[in-house]
Amino acid sequence: MRAKMLTAGILVLALAGLCPAPPIGTEFTYQGLLFERKKPANAVIDFQFVPYDDYNDLDPNVGLQVGATFEANDVNVVDGHFTLALDFGSTVFDGNTVWLETAVRPGSSTDPNDFVTLAPRVKIRPVPYALQTRGMFVDDVGNVGIGTTSPSEKLHVVGSIRIIDGNEAANRVLTSDAAGVATWREPSAFGLPRGVIVMWSGTVASIPAGWALCDGTNGTPDLRDRFIAGASHDDGGVAKTTVKGVPMQTGGTHDHRLTQAEIPSHTHTIRYKSSGHGTPGSDIFASRVSGSEHYQATGSTGGSVPHENCPPFFALAFITRL
Repeated sequence: MRAKMLTAGILVLALAGLCPAPPIGTEFTYQGLLFERKKPANAVIDFQFVPYDDYNDLDPNVGLQVGATFEANDVNVVDGHFTLALDFGSTVFDGNTVWLETAVRPGSSTDPNDFVTLAPRVKIRPVPYALQTRGMFVDDVGNVGIGTTSPSEKLHVVGSIRIIDGNEAANRVLTSDAAGVATWREPSAFGLPRGVIVMWSGTVASIPAGWALCDGTNGTPDLRDRFIAGASHDDGGVAKTTVKGVPMQTGGTHDHRLTQAEIPSHTHTIRYKSSGHGTPGSDIFASRVSGSEHYQATGSTGGSVPHENCPPFFALAFITRL
């Protein structure tokens, strides 16, 4: 059988997984004009279609088969015209060029060796690629892949995502309402507000993004090497405490030398003799002598060193949410 296919038109009829209506499959219509001995064919013909990834006029055998062989038997060809619905599934159309090889045989034959391969292979034009838009892949069960041809979920993205709804800003998070509609929101809208201070058990160098050490910079209070006293009220727009009798925001020292007023009231016992000047080695001379009076003091002791008043502690960093 000498056969020649002069032209072929392809019309896509499916948009699998991209339409809100029920899926209509991955079929597309293939129309052609078949000639036999230079005349339009009028016969019952069996068709065989094989998709390939390449074609070269100088080497008709180049390329690899990329999909299953599709057969259509006993097709009624009238005046050379035929119309077929081909379906290779969606995996064949992965964004790369696909070439379609066609073979025909008489419809009365059941011998696979009777198929005659027509040349050249036909390049499938972009229209069927409506099944797979550039960079996006839809598999046979409707899973959509962006950056991947093996989506495991209804939407599977490999790479960065940019979502703009007019509310986007640094350090915001994407949240969903009860209807599943997502929007960018401040974390304070559902969690910790800006200004909250917590203790961080990690290193100062490993403070997480969106948080800062309370070191007196960037509008933070300087809580380094300090204990915290609970504020009781606002004074002049600042939260203060009265632990020392007057409203204050900060206070205290790292060390302290006791003043005389801070020493508890006490006495020192002095032994002395009731008469005479005493004898050498005695504690005090008790008798009056002529002239001015003389006073004696006890010996001095102590080093005026600041005393330790710090309770047991464990150091953690105070951090605040920006």
